Amino acid sequence: MEIMGINDFMIIDTFLFAYKGSGHNDFFEIYSTNNLQYLEKFLSQGRGPGEFLSIQFTQNYFLKNGDLVLWVSDGALQKYIPGNISLSVQNQHTGETTSERNFFKSYIPESIPIPLLSMGIAKHPEKDLFACNILFFNQINIFSPDMKTNFSISYQPPIDIFKTAKLPDPDFILYYSSLHVSSEYIYALYLNKKNNLFSYAEGATELHVFDWEGAPITKIQIPDNIIYFAVYEIHHYIYGLKGNEELFRYKFEI
Repeated sequence: MEIMGINDFMIIDTFLFAYKGSGHNDFFEIYSTNNLQYLEKFLSQGRGPGEFLSIQFTQNYFLKNGDLVLWVSDGALQKYIPGNISLSVQNQHTGETTSERNFFKSYIPESIPIPLLSMGIAKHPEKDLFACNILFFNQINIFSPDMKTNFSISYQPPIDIFKTAKLPDPDFILYYSSLHVSSEYIYALYLNKKNNLFSYAEGATELHVFDWEGAPITKIQIPDNIIYFAVYEIHHYIYGLKGNEELFRYKFEI
């Protein structure tokens, strides 16, 4: 199965939602998880009021009166704070900002390269907890909005941010490229490949599974070099996307 221009995807109910950041043939396509058949597309690219030239999507959604509501953001409206990232927490139903703080500690120098601080964040489905994968550091961070819960987990010793900051961009190692969460588990895709080569590399990859207390649960071996994934817990399937945009399905058990 191939989806042109796909950047990420997720499973909701019995549907696979494919997100395409380029907006080519709409920003989203929907497929059946039963037979991977194409069903629908939505959210067209445009230039008028209420339309988007480009969007960012972090798998944040909720159900309201039988409708599926997706949160998307416009990258052109976001601000960069040198040497840090501003973490803003909003009520997903009203859009009201409930808290805002700098994500990193004050000793992070402004000279840190911007790509080095790239990350993905996913929220616990029911609790006020977040899991974060900073792409170029081999750890997953778990925290609450007030930071009263705040710890890191990893299967390996953590990387030194100051030593890594001195490397040229092509030498950055991409560790946890993406993550998906459920009420019980955090699934993180571990690549451990150079950033400029990871999407073209061959060989196996791993999914590292943790619980929300930070305990390591298992490692799931993936036979292909997938770069993004989605988890269908009900039927124990992992959907994996390779760099050439081929989509595969794997059976797993925990």
